[in-house]
Amino acid sequence: MQSSSGTNGFETVVLYAVIVAAAILVRKGRLDPAANDLERRQRIRPLLLEWLDPVIAVVLVGSTVWTTAFPNVAHGGVSLLGAAVGIPIGLARARVMFVRALPGSKSVVLTRSTTEYLLLGLLLCLRLGGNAIARAHSTGGIYALAALLGLAVAESVARSAAITIRYRNSAMEGAPIG
Repeated sequence: MQSSSGTNGFETVVLYAVIVAAAILVRKGRLDPAANDLERRQRIRPLLLEWLDPVIAVVLVGSTVWTTAFPNVAHGGVSLLGAAVGIPIGLARARVMFVRALPGSKSVVLTRSTTEYLLLGLLLCLRLGGNAIARAHSTGGIYALAALLGLAVAESVARSAAITIRYRNSAMEGAPIG
């Protein structure tokens, strides 16, 4: 049986690797020649960078999700309920963030907007409110934590998947026919 310190060590190594990869990918987006023609509040992000957020979410909360969501069916159901709230938030954020695909560099142009900030604020309020409830160490707190963990992971995966689908659709529209 693996100890929790072994798991934490592995999680730390993965987290550091993801952070280094993210820094390299952010730099790649900033150095992209197309970055010179962006409007205010827009940025270029390599598509792979969009998938690092769900990896971080899973690494940071994965073991907590497992231990909180699956001790019994009720916890798992509450986690799925949280995911059901997170998915539409992630899809909405992707819809308002995505501007266009840059197939030449396998990147996307994303924008920050008031709507995206409001959705991000909603997500943060849900997380913080649930964390406060969970700290009470009550049964309701554990259920709130399970729901929030499901919400966080599902929102991140849904947003990344929706941006990837929008990238592929946009890239296909711009592809030459023949």
